[in-house]
Amino acid sequence: MENNPRRVSRREALKTFARVAAAPAVGIAAGEVTVRTLQQVIPVFEKKTHLKTGNAYTNDLEKEACGPTPSEKCIKKFYARPEEKNTLVVQTPLFEETMCRAMPSMIVSSLEQQDNPDIQPLKETLLGTEVTRVGLSRRELIGGAISSVVFGLLHNISSENNETVIHVKTVPFAQTVVGGVHWYLQRKLGIVAPIISHAWINNKN
Repeated sequence: MENNPRRVSRREALKTFARVAAAPAVGIAAGEVTVRTLQQVIPVFEKKTHLKTGNAYTNDLEKEACGPTPSEKCIKKFYARPEEKNTLVVQTPLFEETMCRAMPSMIVSSLEQQDNPDIQPLKETLLGTEVTRVGLSRRELIGGAISSVVFGLLHNISSENNETVIHVKTVPFAQTVVGGVHWYLQRKLGIVAPIISHAWINNKN
């Protein structure tokens, strides 16, 4: 017995609606779990590898606000200001998730479309793919690995004394892990979930 096209279409619409509705809550949950997990994992990683993680540098904005060797308390106070908070929890997540998740995802979906003409790259980028399939395809894994590493490395670039500086003394472990988590969220639930998660993590930190 053939499926009724209307029923199939309605079922797909309901599944899409469920993904969109769940995305914000899943994004917040993923962000919170990621923050707590990294708080436990990073000290172990640094101890086992003898590598320094995180941003072991001070950018020009922080120096301008807090002096050449700012304290952590001053830096937190600086980023608590409304204009800086807006940058951290609104502008940065939108920009970075678009560049490091949405655009690579469009490329991956376009490549997948060559094998499956039914795939719609823009729809998969905005709304995600089949949630019931837990794993990722080989192209998704490769795309996610590349975009996550690039995302991490970008956090080792800063502006100091009006010059672009690449830092090699720290490993962007946390940012790379976050990139991987957000890639998975994007592929499954669309771009909203990683944006929300990114905003949540930035707000917590």
